[in-house]
Amino acid sequence: MDEKSLRIYAFLSRLPFPKSYLGKILLAAFLGTHVPLIALVLYFVLSPPVGFGPALSVFAVIILATVLGSAAMLCALYLLLKPISMASEGLRDYLDHGKMPALPTGFTDRAGRLMADIQYAIGTPR
Repeated sequence: MDEKSLRIYAFLSRLPFPKSYLGKILLAAFLGTHVPLIALVLYFVLSPPVGFGPALSVFAVIILATVLGSAAMLCALYLLLKPISMASEGLRDYLDHGKMPALPTGFTDRAGRLMADIQYAIGTPR
């Protein structure tokens, strides 16, 4: 395995907060979507004075767009990570309690293949 490709994952996994994998992804996405807003605020603070009215209008639009975009993106990320959660829970239930998972096997992307591979590996008698 190529451990160099896990550097960012390793760094984020050592952070004390948030503890969950989903939380770390959502934190990274949240911070990433707010960089434009922070840049705009710094621009207004450091640039020559702009009238209060125009500045307030720009702030209102950018804050509304950032909040709506962030909410949509966080929701989409949560839902896109659901196959990984299902695969993990299914495997853990099997290992801890012998309960056979019923993971979907018809998806062809990486998350779908993970679910199908887990289902195949523990659902197939050896």
